[in-house]
Amino acid sequence: MKHSLVRNSGIVFELMQQQKLHIEPLISHVIKPEQASEAYEGLRTNKDQYNGVLFDWS
Repeated sequence: MKHSLVRNSGIVFELMQQQKLHIEPLISHVIKPEQASEAYEGLRTNKDQYNGVLFDWS
């Protein structure tokens, strides 16, 4: 079966559900949506500290 974004996303979510893929270590920052430009700049220029950004929509 050919790879696609939809298929790959399904695989990732299934692995997370089965607790075979742990994403917590990949999250370097939890930010509010208002800080999106700061996160973008960090991901673009400071790759050693910005590994993964999670938006807190609450």
